[in-house]
Order: sequence, then structure tokens, then C-alpha cells
Amino acid sequence: MRYDMQVFTAAVINLAVKGYLQITKGQKDYVLSKTFSKTHLAAGEQVIIDKLFSENEVVELNEENHKIVMSAIKGHRKALRRDYLGVYFAKNSSFLIPSALGALVMVGVIAVLDALTTAVSIIFGVIAGLHGLFAYLLKASSVRGRVLIDKLEGFKLYLEVAEEDDLNLRHPPDKTPELFEQMLPYAIALGVAEAWSEKFTAVFLKLQSQTGVAYHPYWYRGHFDIQHMNDFSSDVSSSMSSVISSASTPPGSSSGAGGGGGW
Repeated sequence: MRYDMQVFTAAVINLAVKGYLQITKGQKDYVLSKTFSKTHLAAGEQVIIDKLFSENEVVELNEENHKIVMSAIKGHRKALRRDYLGVYFAKNSSFLIPSALGALVMVGVIAVLDALTTAVSIIFGVIAGLHGLFAYLLKASSVRGRVLIDKLEGFKLYLEVAEEDDLNLRHPPDKTPELFEQMLPYAIALGVAEAWSEKFTAVFLKLQSQTGVAYHPYWYRGHFDIQHMNDFSSDVSSSMSSVISSASTPPGSSSGAGGGGGW
């Protein structure tokens, strides 16, 4: 029920896995290069493609391209809001309308009576703060959303628990490079990317010993060490998220589009 840079980062990684773009990590920045695929896109992902590559087929994630990056973020956020708000959860902010109107009426009366004092200003500041607090607390999932959240909690356990036996899974999927890449965006979105990546260290080492070829994601150009999978997951999740946040900030500005926010 909120949007932050981790949401956008997960979507970008998902687009890379699906073959729509390639990620190149430089010394400081990341570069996104457009590629072509016919794989099904998730909600909002086409907007990211259209916005990021509206001018060129290669975009460097830095402050010089902050307008392009910010446009993609805003477009993605708007698309998710359109598809999910009112379906999986509701803001219920309409419940605050009566009290907000009452507060505005009191402000008008006080202004007419010229009775504004420091104490009154503090009181209305507290009232405004309470409205902000309840605007956050009133958000609630729908029945459909609650079912989805419960499924996601179970899915998160599968991604982060070391052994499938601990979850009593009857038919756990085989650990393959395809499974690792397919689920990585979800692990990033759910905040368990490092745990998910570390589960594949032994898998990729075994694969290398059998084939003589080290595994490397085809959509990622940069340092990749199968013996330190947690470093890779940190690069494509927290590190890339931080870079995207900085890239969305106009030069000279101290705050970016990152962090968190409502809908």
C-alpha cells in the first residue's frame, strides 16, 4: 500500500529477466540498454519501457537523466495505482472529510474573530498531524487483497528459508538458473534477495564443475562471483535502488523521489 524505490527496482530487474533491457554496472552508475522481447509484462512495466527509452535506447542512471528516470517512476507509480487501488486495498480517506471540513470551518471562524493565538496554532497543528496519521492508519486491504497478502507471506518464506524441507513442501521446484532469475525480482520486492541468492551458491558451483562454464546472468554486465551471491543480490537490489533514487533527483536538490510514499 505504498510506493518506494524498491518497487521500481524490482520492476526494472523483472524487465531485464524478461529480456526487455540489459543492465550494465559501471564504477559508479548503472546503464540500462533496451532489448526486445515478447514476454508478458506485469502491470506498469510497459510504462517503464516507454518512459526510460523515449529518447534513446541506452539510459545512464545519473542526475543528468533525472527527468527521464523521474518520468518512468511517476508513470509506473500511476499505473500501479490505477490497477491495484480499489481492487486490493482502499485508502478510505473519505472518512476524514467530515472532520477536515469541521477543522476548516473552525479556522474560518477564528480568522473572522481575529482570535488566532500561539496556543490555537499549536492545536490546529496537532489536528493536522492527527489527520495525517489517520490517513495512513485507515488504509486497508480488501478481501481479495488480504488473500493475496497471505499468499505473499508464504511465498516470502519459501524464498528466504534455506531448505525446502523446513517448509514441508511436497514437490519443491528444481533449483536452476532459470528459477533463480525468475524469482529474483520477487525476492527484491519482498526484501529477501540476499537469502534467495545465497540458496543458489552451491547450485551454480556444481553446475560450473559439470559444464566447465561459470554461470552469469545474460541480462547483467558487471562483476558476478557465484561464491559471493550476496554481493550480487546487494548490487541489484539495495545498491541499484540507491542509484535510481539519486538519478531521479534534480542536480542540486537534497531529496529525491526515493524513500517511501503513499499512493
